[in-house]
Amino acid sequence: MINRHVSTCYLLIAVLLSGCNSVKEPQPGPQSEEIPQEVASNVYNLFPGATELVARTFIRDKVWKVNFKQDHSQFVSVLNKTQRLAHAKLLDEQVPETLRRIADSQLIQGGTYTNFREDDSSPGYPQQFCAEYRWNNQNFTIRWVNSVDDWSSLDKAIYMFPETELTYYSSYEELPDKIQSLLIPRYFQPGGAKVYVRNGTPSVFAVGGLTTSLSYNDMLIDDTGKVFFSMMGNIEYYNALDEFPKKIRDYIKNNTAYAPMVYRYGLRFEDGPFGGYRVDLTPAQVMLSRQEVNLYFDKDGNLVETYFTALFRQ
Repeated sequence: MINRHVSTCYLLIAVLLSGCNSVKEPQPGPQSEEIPQEVASNVYNLFPGATELVARTFIRDKVWKVNFKQDHSQFVSVLNKTQRLAHAKLLDEQVPETLRRIADSQLIQGGTYTNFREDDSSPGYPQQFCAEYRWNNQNFTIRWVNSVDDWSSLDKAIYMFPETELTYYSSYEELPDKIQSLLIPRYFQPGGAKVYVRNGTPSVFAVGGLTTSLSYNDMLIDDTGKVFFSMMGNIEYYNALDEFPKKIRDYIKNNTAYAPMVYRYGLRFEDGPFGGYRVDLTPAQVMLSRQEVNLYFDKDGNLVETYFTALFRQ
């Protein structure tokens, strides 16, 4: 959607389900440390025969990330004590040419792919695939979705966001305590969050909810507690790119990917000690698709996050 790392304590799940004869004993991992029995039970129930299990705490006492092998394939999952939140199968193959052509037909052509995987991080959407994508001198994750519900009948989608292992949707109660403490004074009724689970950079929580002024607003927060986008506090809308600080204008105008695009929307926000800018760009000419780039900058004009969405029909 974040020490900038979440807890990096690697764990071996060493407890077998009592009385579950269908579960095979896992192979030893690099370290051995206990995790909650409920999490171990959850893993073995969901993934019978899983071996080489290694887990790390993602949100203390609430959410864990687990890597394991099953039927000679590598998997990564995010789980709480009762259910699987996200899951991906790592594929030992190159990104298929059909998927490459889809990306090349959008604004984001020309990147290089690694770590191709089948992803079911968004339940209800069939046949999703992800890969790491080096594009425009930045590291992203690209996701292909073969079926979406859209009012304009654009039935396929590509999403691109900063490099992320998995995404999942979290209830307010399972957000980190630090994130909850930021939301309490701002939201009358906090909603859930889309969570971008990252490795090596701060994970991001895209939070929405009903504010104390009874309006629905969004925030983007990393796991250090830094707010880099908020629709609360003081908002100043800009009608044109030329109204932004020179550092932001120069970044866009000197970037070969963004310079040809058309300014669509933008603003400056101040929310307590936090502040920054958002710029939305779209292609000058688009047929049979809807494409948009969202750029987030800090208050000094430094780029913080980039998100890309394309909805289209094949």
